[in-house]
Amino acid sequence: MRRPERSRRTLLPLGALLLACAAGCVETTKVKISHEPSAALSGTSRSPRTAALVITPELRDHSCRIRLVGGSRIYPLGEHMVLYAREVAAALFTQVNEFASEADAAGKGDVILIPRMVKSSISGPVPMETLLRAEWTIKDRNGQETLWVANAEGTGSVRPKILGVGTAERKSWQQAYDQLMAGTAEVLNEALARGIAREAP
Repeated sequence: MRRPERSRRTLLPLGALLLACAAGCVETTKVKISHEPSAALSGTSRSPRTAALVITPELRDHSCRIRLVGGSRIYPLGEHMVLYAREVAAALFTQVNEFASEADAAGKGDVILIPRMVKSSISGPVPMETLLRAEWTIKDRNGQETLWVANAEGTGSVRPKILGVGTAERKSWQQAYDQLMAGTAEVLNEALARGIAREAP
C-alpha cells in the first residue's frame, strides 16, 4: 500500500516541472565557437587612422531565441560577437580604443566604428541551419556624419549524425561565424578601396 504513496510523491515534482514548462520554460544552451585568427581578415590593409570602437550593451547581451513547445531556448552570442567586433576593428585600424556608447566615443578617435547584430537564427535539426548577420557603420570623429554602412552575414548548414544534434549545432554556428568573418572582410576591403577611413585626417 505504501508504494502508490511513494509514486505519487515522486510524480509531484515532475508534475510541477511540467506545469512550469507549460507556463513558459526558458532553456539556455551555451554556444561554442573557436576564435582562431581569421585568414579572411589577414589580407585586409590597415588604415593609419585611429578608431573608437563602440561595443554597446545590446551587442554584449545579444542572443538568439527560438520558440519551443511550452517555452523557448536561448543561445547567448554576445561574448562571441564582441570578440568578432574586436578582431575586425584590429584588422582595419592601426589603433583601436573601445567605448560603451557613441556619446562616449565622440572625439576619441579619427572615426567611430559601430558594429550591430541585425539577426541571428537557428533551425533544424535536419539540416541544422544557422545565420549571423551584422551591420557595420563608420562615422566621423564626432559622430555627426555617417561615412559608410554595410551588412555582412554568414550561414551554416550541418546534417547531424545519430545522437549528434549538439555537435551539429556547434559546427553550424562555427560555419556561420567563419562565413561572417569572410563576408565582413569583403565589405571592409570595399570600404578601403573607396578610400573610406583610409587617409589620415
